[in-house]
Amino acid sequence: MAVDYQYYEFRAFEYLIRLGQLWEGMEELPGVKKILQKLQEEQALIRSRKFRVAVVGEFRRGKTTFINALLGKEILPVDALPTTATLNRITYGSVPKAYLCWKDGGREEIGIEELSRYVTKLTEASAETASRIAEAVVEYPSIFCQNHVDLIDTPGMNDDMSMNAVTLSQLDHIDLAIVTLTVDTPFSETESWFVAKLLESDEICQIIVVVTKIDMVRREADKEKVFSALKKRIPDMVRERLQETHEEGDPVFEKCSRLLGDPVLFGVSSVDALEARQFGDEELFERSGFSELNDRLPQIILASQNNNSVLRAVHAVRRIAEEYPKKLPFLLHECEEMREGLRKEKIEFARDCYALADLQSLERLKQELWDRIDAFSEIREELVKDFIRCLSTVRVLDAEILVQALKRGAEEAREKLNGRMRQELLPELQGILYRELESWRQGVFCQLRCDVRLQEKGREQVRELAEELAAERDACPAQLAAAPFTWKEYPIPGRNKLLAPDLIAYVRQAVSISVDAWCAQRKAQIRDILKTASQEASGKLEKIVVALYEAENQRIARWQEREERLKSPELLERLGQLAEENDRLEADFIKEL
Repeated sequence: MAVDYQYYEFRAFEYLIRLGQLWEGMEELPGVKKILQKLQEEQALIRSRKFRVAVVGEFRRGKTTFINALLGKEILPVDALPTTATLNRITYGSVPKAYLCWKDGGREEIGIEELSRYVTKLTEASAETASRIAEAVVEYPSIFCQNHVDLIDTPGMNDDMSMNAVTLSQLDHIDLAIVTLTVDTPFSETESWFVAKLLESDEICQIIVVVTKIDMVRREADKEKVFSALKKRIPDMVRERLQETHEEGDPVFEKCSRLLGDPVLFGVSSVDALEARQFGDEELFERSGFSELNDRLPQIILASQNNNSVLRAVHAVRRIAEEYPKKLPFLLHECEEMREGLRKEKIEFARDCYALADLQSLERLKQELWDRIDAFSEIREELVKDFIRCLSTVRVLDAEILVQALKRGAEEAREKLNGRMRQELLPELQGILYRELESWRQGVFCQLRCDVRLQEKGREQVRELAEELAAERDACPAQLAAAPFTWKEYPIPGRNKLLAPDLIAYVRQAVSISVDAWCAQRKAQIRDILKTASQEASGKLEKIVVALYEAENQRIARWQEREERLKSPELLERLGQLAEENDRLEADFIKEL
């Protein structure tokens, strides 16, 4: 009975989704975010990734010639000596072409016929060039490369250490391995070790053994002997290698039995097959052994693709489920760091907020206005001169006449000062005050609005409140009271001093005292206005601070809840149940294979 791949794939992906749902609502936690990203990547990768079929084996086992025979054309360079010095990847393309992917990230398109100049060790120059290449890619319209399948030609093992490293680096990226042997060389220790390494990779879902140069054995009976010996030798030697590094009962032994208990073997003559395909010789193609391979390999690849999709999903669930208990202390530490960060941040935000409305920020405006008042106070000298002119009209040194003149002068001086105040000083002060104070208010809230901390998730309401407060306008801008000037020190001395020689000095002192008192009142009024403005801004900012504290306290509480969820027996129990279901699904799936 055929395996219902659709059912198993559906269930495997269901477990991936259910695994992610265990941490719903905790996406902000960096560690959880990584877990969820990994799950999403696994799903996307399983559905879209290339299925990589790698041809591997020791050098001089005919790997490259075999791939050329599959393609039906001599695409990749071959030679009697060890040749392949890079990973050569054949992918599907309607138009044949080749390009090099350099280790520095660059890419260069070349002619297919030029490959030997770049990917071989036939010359010192080509070997040096090959050392700088990550992979050579050939696009070719091969039926084997349809449906997201890539063929990989790897450097031969046991050639040199650098080539071994290139091939070994691909172990975790190979889905199906075609191991090439030659009919005249038994399955070696190195080959058994390498196949054991393949089995240790979670990615490998199928291993095929291709015996090349089968044309060297003419009699069918001899071929059967070779195949019979290999079917026993391969699993026995690989199992021996695995026993050196794995305990009995390890899942890798079950995998070894499943993939190599009855090895998939093909005997081929790649040279004959390539010649037959080039010249259309069907009889030679049949004798080469490629006819059977051509029929079965696409079926094996398709089944392996389906297998791999299910097994990759199952392995992803198992890996994450097993890693979670180890990651739990780090996740809990991240929760505590998030809470502590929020606590510190709200305090810093409040401090910065109140600093915006600090009266000190208005000091420049206050000083500017005070300077204008001080400049206006110089009018005292004019007033004194007016008094002198007033006195100069007195022709008789009579006390009553002097009093009347001084009274008239005092009234005129008061009217003059009040007129100048209403027409000049107050409009000027009011204009500056309104303009600069409004500019300051907007600056405060603009600065707040631009605070990146308010852009963070979870602070939407606080940000909206800041926008609302910033848009507010005062219905009645601060008004300077038009308090009239009055004499604090009346500039008329007692009758006994009217005729004294220091009368002018007395008048000057009285004018100065009165003007200074009036100016001091205006300064106090300005100080009070600015203080009120600062307090009003602080009141608005306090609303924001309070809103932020409420929001942050809620967030801190949520992080506390998340911490409790992370370490809750319920989550760990659900994780364990899901892992058990996942294991049963894998066991059932493997049983049906």
